Amino acid sequence: MITVDKVLADLEHDKLMARNHHQYSVSKSCTELQGKYLAMFTDNINNQTTEKPIKLTPEERAELRRMALHLNKTGTDDTHSNNTADGTK
Repeated sequence: MITVDKVLADLEHDKLMARNHHQYSVSKSCTELQGKYLAMFTDNINNQTTEKPIKLTPEERAELRRMALHLNKTGTDDTHSNNTADGTK
């Protein structure tokens, strides 16, 4: 029967055997698995933001929609060319 205690005991045994045989990468892998079990290597990601949402005017929303439609049609972003907001040069 496989239990957490058995797996951890096997890892410890394998780690010690690997060290005794100078197989340091195997030993390191066992240590990493033990640390993973203890959740030592989890990343803390802060998804909280202090920024407030931007309020767009109706004209700005319309311009964003126009740009998004253009990108969807062409698959390119030429919004940084010399064009003005109404699409003329």
